[in-house]
Amino acid sequence: MKANSAARRRTCPAILGFVALLTLALHPCAYAQITFVPFGEATPQAKSRDELDAFGQIYEGTNPESVIRLARKFIEQYPQSEFIEYVSVPLMDAYEQIGEPEKAKETALAILRLNPENIDALLALASYRLKQPPGGGVQNERLLPAREYAQHALEKIRRFRAPVSADRTTWVQTKKALLAKSHMLLGIAAVQQKKFDEAIDNLVMATEFDPQGDYFYRLALVYEATGRRQEALTAAIRARDLGPEQVSSLAARKIAALRKLQPGLK
Repeated sequence: MKANSAARRRTCPAILGFVALLTLALHPCAYAQITFVPFGEATPQAKSRDELDAFGQIYEGTNPESVIRLARKFIEQYPQSEFIEYVSVPLMDAYEQIGEPEKAKETALAILRLNPENIDALLALASYRLKQPPGGGVQNERLLPAREYAQHALEKIRRFRAPVSADRTTWVQTKKALLAKSHMLLGIAAVQQKKFDEAIDNLVMATEFDPQGDYFYRLALVYEATGRRQEALTAAIRARDLGPEQVSSLAARKIAALRKLQPGLK
């Protein structure tokens, strides 16, 4: 990537700011929902049939509001349950889905107090930190930088092995999706620090582990910002083809803009 140093020096600061903004601008629905897998060392045990049934109802929730209601009820009724960590993960995700990032953050912190190695909580806090302005204010003094959360998650995911009882195909897909999300978050963190080679490396790995349109679109933005328009176009085309609809629309506009700037692109 040294050959592209001149192109990086020519990059317009306004474009870099635009990239940093757009890498965070996609609505949460553009993200693939990661299949929850307990990453604790021990299998939780219910103390009663009612407790087990209440836990199962949370994962049968049909919308975020019902998940929040059922999860909060479970935590209130069974505060000593071994399932609290696993109840808190869908609760955290549900808060994120309804646009309550502060509640999602507090739930993630509570999960890490139960299990400092919980992958879902580490990735959620990395994502939260990336969306905050520099400094983050007094409310974020307890939080580490996004890079540290994402890197910790990545290292944990790399070491983790499938439980004997796990379905191998599902496990591999889930692990790849988590690896991809970790690399995507590390890529965005690198963009914010203007480490564009590192950002590209991480975003390329994200697309290789889990070829989502969202990841290709982000990659296209960084390629464009570093003057690599042909690669930006190729990534944008993949993003358009993979979708979902919101990503396809953004990617189509990016393709048109790139071809207008440089008509010879293919």
